[in-house]
Order: sequence, then C-alpha cells, then structure tokens
Amino acid sequence: DDGSGVTQPELIPLPLGSLGTWSSFEFLPQLFVGDDPTRESACIAMAADPCNQVIEDGATFTAECGDTVNAHPLFYLYVGGGRDSSATVRDTVHVLPITVGNDGNHTSAGWLTLGIPIHLPTERWECSAFQIDREFHTIVEPWESWIYFGAGRNQDGINNSQDLLAGRVLQGGDLTTRTPLSGTSPTRVGYAAASAGNYLHILGGENAGGFVLDGTECEIQGPPGLGGWANLSGDVALSSPRFLPGTAQESSFIYIVGGATDLGCADTCATANNASCEDGRPTAANNTCQPGTDCTDCGDGIISTDAVDLTNY
Repeated sequence: DDGSGVTQPELIPLPLGSLGTWSSFEFLPQLFVGDDPTRESACIAMAADPCNQVIEDGATFTAECGDTVNAHPLFYLYVGGGRDSSATVRDTVHVLPITVGNDGNHTSAGWLTLGIPIHLPTERWECSAFQIDREFHTIVEPWESWIYFGAGRNQDGINNSQDLLAGRVLQGGDLTTRTPLSGTSPTRVGYAAASAGNYLHILGGENAGGFVLDGTECEIQGPPGLGGWANLSGDVALSSPRFLPGTAQESSFIYIVGGATDLGCADTCATANNASCEDGRPTAANNTCQPGTDCTDCGDGIISTDAVDLTNY
C-alpha cells in the first residue's frame, strides 16, 4: 500500500494464505478469421512491463520508456501454442495486459492486437514457457524480462516441435528479437519447467521411450542465446517418471506434484491372473503385488500419481 488507497474499516482482511474470490477475464480472442481460440496444454508465462520501475538515480530503466514510468504496475500474460477444440495444434501467441491497482486488484482492458502477430517456430502443445528476469537471474538487466517458449508435441503427435522461441518484453507487451533457438535435447513434452540461476530446467515428461524421471538443463548465455543441454539424472532426477505434473516455484525451491506415471506391465506377481487387481494402485483390492506386476488383472501401468518432489538451488 503506497498510502494513496482509501481504507474501508468494515472490510475484514483474509487470513494469511487464504484465497479471494475468483474473477473472470475476457476469453481468448480470435487472432484471424476462422480461428478457434480455445487452447489445451498451452505454454503460459507472465512478465513485467519494462517501464514499471526507476533505478536509484531516478532515470527510467530503458531508453524506450523515456521519462515515463507506469502509474500502476503493468504485466503481460503470454499464452503460446496449445490444441484447440477441433484438435488442431496452434503456433500463435496471445498477449493479455494486466494492471495492478493501488488496492491490489488486477484489471485488464482486453487482449492485445499486435501489429505483427507472434508465432512459434512450429505448432505445439503439452509445452511450457519460462519467464526470465532479475528476480532469479543475474544474466539480464534489472529492467529486462524475457519469455522463452519451450518444446512440445506437434500436430502429428510426434515430439519434434522442439525449437524454442525467445523474446524480450517491450513496453506495451510485444516481444522484440523473437529468436528461434535450437531445441531441447533430449526431446521432451509434458514436462515440469523451472528457471533460476541463469538456467532453464526441464524435468520429467515424455520422450520417444515413454515417461521419464530424469531432466535436462541449459545455461542462458546472452540472452537470448543458450548453451548446450546437460542431462539431470541420479540424485537430481525425480522420484518417479512423471508426465504432465503440476509445478510451482518459490525462490530457489521447486515443487513438482502429481502427473501420470508408468508402473510397467508384467504378470510376475505370484497371484497374477486371478481376476483381482492387487498391485497397490488406488483402484486395487490390495497391495499384495509390487506396482506393475499384475498387468492382466490391473491393466497397463499408466496411472495418476500422488508423488510430491521438492528440490532447491
């Protein structure tokens, strides 16, 4: 509170950690005639406008801002790719400006129409996006925010929409540079994504061999340039293979929750083929069998998992 807001004594603050009332923003718009704007498993990230702040000597952070600083903090929600309701995988990017008022409320005047629409190098879904700023990265200037759109699955269902797209956030929400970058190695879709310490991290997901528990990381050099991808396995791998997990990051801590996992599929349990699922999954009668060893009775080994992993830098 900067002191300019009006207090309302009759309002009772919510307890720490509570959620307020959900609000609805304008639906995703059509970007061209005939566009189906529905999106499933898109790459999503949020970044700050470069003219939100001033540096210590009173000058604005970037030349593009001149002497003007935003009256209220302004942020942009980027929604890249995704699969629409007709199962068509898209390469377009939607941008929604969001203003934070003195009272903390978030408002928006609607989705942007950019002079030159942003397109990913190839269509993709089951992807993620990374937001890079000075909060967790020293490689960027204090006023800079960058968006990196990660790899995903293409229209043919093959894991080859791997080229990334990076751009710096401009005043007004457009992305400058829009640089295509060499793809993730090894290929990956439906992964957990996090970034800090000048690195992009991709954990778990699915590749050509199925669900995986290892990860890969890449150093940001530039930006937007990236170094080579390095494998994350052993002690820094997930506790179990994970596809489409939930991910949250607080400071240097990364939480990865749930997702689908593959228990394997075999009939090696002593009581296999007795018409009773006994491999311990949520729908099983009991846990007499080890996970994935009662295949005929239980079905394939792909189930939802309740696993929670935590790591930190």
